[in-house]
Amino acid sequence: MKLTHEDHGQMTVMLIRGELTADQSEQFHKDVLERIAEQVRDFVLDIGEMDYIDSKGLEAFVWPQDHVADQLGQVHLARMTDNVRKIFEITRLLSRFDCHDDVESAVEILCYNQ
Repeated sequence: MKLTHEDHGQMTVMLIRGELTADQSEQFHKDVLERIAEQVRDFVLDIGEMDYIDSKGLEAFVWPQDHVADQLGQVHLARMTDNVRKIFEITRLLSRFDCHDDVESAVEILCYNQ
Protein backbone atom coordinates (compact mmCIF):
# COMPACT_ATOMS: atom_id res chain seq x y z
CA MET A 1 0.00 0.00 0.00
CA LYS A 2 1.14 3.48 -0.79
CA LEU A 3 -0.64 6.27 1.03
CA THR A 4 -0.44 9.97 0.27
CA HIS A 5 -2.54 12.78 1.67
CA GLU A 6 -3.39 16.35 0.91
CA ASP A 7 -4.72 18.47 3.76
CA HIS A 8 -7.32 21.19 3.30
CA GLY A 9 -7.88 22.72 6.73
CA GLN A 10 -10.04 20.31 8.70
CA MET A 11 -10.36 17.98 5.72
CA THR A 12 -7.83 15.64 4.16
CA VAL A 13 -7.86 13.65 0.94
CA MET A 14 -6.02 10.35 1.30
CA LEU A 15 -5.03 8.47 -1.85
CA ILE A 16 -4.63 4.75 -1.23
CA ARG A 17 -2.74 2.73 -3.85
CA GLY A 18 -2.30 -1.03 -3.96
CA GLU A 19 -3.67 -3.41 -1.34
CA LEU A 20 -5.00 -2.60 2.11
CA THR A 21 -4.60 -5.82 4.07
CA ALA A 22 -3.75 -6.80 7.63
CA ASP A 23 -0.09 -5.99 6.97
CA GLN A 24 -0.85 -2.41 5.93
CA SER A 25 -3.86 -1.62 8.12
CA GLU A 26 -1.69 -0.58 11.08
CA GLN A 27 0.12 2.02 8.95
CA PHE A 28 -3.20 3.30 7.61
CA HIS A 29 -4.52 3.57 11.18
CA LYS A 30 -1.38 5.46 12.24
CA ASP A 31 -1.68 7.90 9.34
CA VAL A 32 -5.33 8.59 10.16
CA LEU A 33 -4.46 9.18 13.83
CA GLU A 34 -1.78 11.68 12.77
CA ARG A 35 -4.33 13.59 10.71
CA ILE A 36 -6.83 13.58 13.59
CA ALA A 37 -4.12 14.87 15.96
CA GLU A 38 -3.70 17.77 13.52
CA GLN A 39 -7.41 18.57 13.92
CA VAL A 40 -8.57 16.96 10.68
CA ARG A 41 -12.24 16.19 11.03
CA ASP A 42 -13.33 15.07 7.55
CA PHE A 43 -11.71 12.48 5.29
CA VAL A 44 -12.04 11.69 1.61
CA LEU A 45 -10.52 8.28 0.97
CA ASP A 46 -9.60 8.11 -2.71
CA ILE A 47 -9.61 4.38 -3.38
CA GLY A 48 -9.58 4.45 -7.17
CA GLU A 49 -6.11 2.91 -7.21
CA MET A 50 -6.72 0.43 -4.40
CA ASP A 51 -6.53 -3.08 -5.85
CA TYR A 52 -7.75 -5.13 -2.92
CA ILE A 53 -8.98 -4.85 0.65
CA ASP A 54 -9.27 -7.67 3.20
CA SER A 55 -11.21 -7.85 6.48
CA LYS A 56 -8.53 -5.99 8.45
CA GLY A 57 -8.50 -3.29 5.79
CA LEU A 58 -12.27 -2.98 6.07
CA GLU A 59 -11.93 -2.63 9.84
CA ALA A 60 -9.35 0.09 9.24
CA PHE A 61 -11.95 2.02 7.19
CA VAL A 62 -14.73 1.63 9.75
CA TRP A 63 -12.65 2.81 12.72
CA PRO A 64 -12.00 6.39 11.48
CA GLN A 65 -15.61 6.73 10.45
CA ASP A 66 -16.78 5.93 13.97
CA HIS A 67 -14.06 8.08 15.55
CA VAL A 68 -14.61 11.25 13.50
CA ALA A 69 -18.39 10.94 13.87
CA ASP A 70 -17.86 11.64 17.58
CA GLN A 71 -16.35 14.98 16.48
CA LEU A 72 -19.10 15.63 13.91
CA GLY A 73 -16.74 14.65 11.11
CA GLN A 74 -17.32 12.39 8.13
CA VAL A 75 -15.52 9.83 5.99
CA HIS A 76 -16.41 9.71 2.31
CA LEU A 77 -15.11 7.25 -0.28
CA ALA A 78 -14.22 8.29 -3.82
CA ARG A 79 -13.49 6.44 -7.08
CA MET A 80 -14.40 2.98 -5.78
CA THR A 81 -13.57 0.27 -8.32
CA ASP A 82 -16.05 -2.48 -9.16
CA ASN A 83 -13.94 -5.16 -7.44
CA VAL A 84 -13.66 -3.18 -4.22
CA ARG A 85 -17.36 -2.25 -4.39
CA LYS A 86 -18.24 -5.95 -4.50
CA ILE A 87 -16.28 -6.53 -1.30
CA PHE A 88 -18.09 -3.65 0.41
CA GLU A 89 -21.45 -4.97 -0.82
CA ILE A 90 -20.78 -8.56 0.29
CA THR A 91 -19.76 -7.39 3.76
CA ARG A 92 -22.72 -4.97 3.89
CA LEU A 93 -20.43 -2.05 4.65
CA LEU A 94 -21.27 -0.06 1.53
CA SER A 95 -24.32 1.50 3.19
CA ARG A 96 -22.13 2.91 6.00
CA PHE A 97 -20.24 5.22 3.64
CA ASP A 98 -21.06 8.07 1.31
CA CYS A 99 -19.52 7.08 -2.02
CA HIS A 100 -18.65 9.42 -4.89
CA ASP A 101 -17.56 8.88 -8.47
CA ASP A 102 -14.73 11.39 -8.09
CA VAL A 103 -12.74 13.17 -5.41
CA GLU A 104 -13.99 16.61 -6.40
CA SER A 105 -17.63 15.81 -5.65
CA ALA A 106 -16.70 14.30 -2.27
CA VAL A 107 -14.69 17.40 -1.36
CA GLU A 108 -17.51 19.67 -2.52
CA ILE A 109 -20.07 17.86 -0.34
CA LEU A 110 -17.81 17.98 2.72
CA CYS A 111 -17.03 21.67 2.18
CA TYR A 112 -20.75 22.39 1.89
CA ASN A 113 -21.46 20.52 5.14
CA GLN A 114 -18.89 22.45 7.20
